[in-house]
Amino acid sequence: MGIVLFVLALASAGVTIDFLIENHLADAQSQSFALFGSTIQLSEPAVVLIGFALGALTIVCLALALGARRRRVGRRQLKKRVSKLEQENDELRTRDHVFATADRTVSG
Repeated sequence: MGIVLFVLALASAGVTIDFLIENHLADAQSQSFALFGSTIQLSEPAVVLIGFALGALTIVCLALALGARRRRVGRRQLKKRVSKLEQENDELRTRDHVFATADRTVSG
């Protein structure tokens, strides 16, 4: 699955770069855009580049957030497992102690 996502990411980057090269990023006509109450003059290829960069940034942030969540959940599960194993260990030690005491009583 990771390889497929990597290939898709490369393909989308390639399409974006092809669009920017074919439409001459530097000398394309500028258009006005309203954003947060101000007017910005950008060319169409610049808008595509900004959109691509924001999309890539969003994907990176989501990946980092999911990775952090997995680590946190994994740590919590590991702590539960360790406590369960410690409890089982204590039960086995108690059981072994009871059997050892019973053996001494029978033989002595």
